[in-house]
Amino acid sequence: MQMQMDPNGGDTFNRAIIAGMKADRQSLFGGQVMRAVLFMALVLAGIYAVMKNMIKPAIVVAVLAAISIIDLWMVDKQYFSDDLYIAKDEITNQIEVPTAIDQEIFKDKDPHFRVYDVAGMNKNRVSYFHRSALGYSAVKLRVYQDLIERYFTGAPNEQILNALDVRYIINRSEDGQEHLIPNPNAYGAAWFVKAVKPVATEVEELQAIGSTNLRDTAIVPQSALKSGTNLNADSASSVTLAKYSNDEIEYNTNSTSGGFVVLSEVYYPAGWNAYIDGENGYCKDELFHAWPGRSARQT
Repeated sequence: MQMQMDPNGGDTFNRAIIAGMKADRQSLFGGQVMRAVLFMALVLAGIYAVMKNMIKPAIVVAVLAAISIIDLWMVDKQYFSDDLYIAKDEITNQIEVPTAIDQEIFKDKDPHFRVYDVAGMNKNRVSYFHRSALGYSAVKLRVYQDLIERYFTGAPNEQILNALDVRYIINRSEDGQEHLIPNPNAYGAAWFVKAVKPVATEVEELQAIGSTNLRDTAIVPQSALKSGTNLNADSASSVTLAKYSNDEIEYNTNSTSGGFVVLSEVYYPAGWNAYIDGENGYCKDELFHAWPGRSARQT
């Protein structure tokens, strides 16, 4: 088919494209219709032959099954040709291998910390070998995606990095060389706060966490607070991570006056519960109340 542009502003080119598309679709539709008619004719012929005792039912079933398999095979080959299959050895060679920076991070045996790559989602190696602060999933929780889009576009917010327990940052020089930057200010898996700041809406919550000292203050929806915002801060209070697995996280707390503990986790309400000494406690928006001398467990 010859196509050309009309210098006078005509639509020769557009009409040629539409005509070609119509011809292609008519050909595809016609081929499918003829195939369907052929199958229906074979089915009807088989039923007729069985009813007239001209052929055994088992033979008809076997013939129709063979025809169906051949038809499926022919259609599948159109969409899944041999060129789309890759040998196992080729896939193995494409898998990321740990770099010197990855090997350095591997030395840290703490199960909780996260790693942040300034290249963002353009580099997925971090998610392959480590717990990435950005994650690597197209189905992130909306609340976490909002956090990423607001505070990880450009230079990341230092408070957010610390709250997410980002212990290592991977940066790159102008020549593309990677450099590992340890972050000793990461808050860890959980910590006591000295105050609670209530907010009315989710928008206010998202805005507040970017301008608040999250080490000392927890941002909590007003509707989630079951007690007052005044806390008896105990500087000697501590919380440590005792167990960390895919389905269960356990913490040990030590405090003389109790307090409010923040967990560096992405809370998901469907199926997650907080327990204090084996009793179902309070868990909302990554926060729960810790009592003196009790162990906390989240499952």
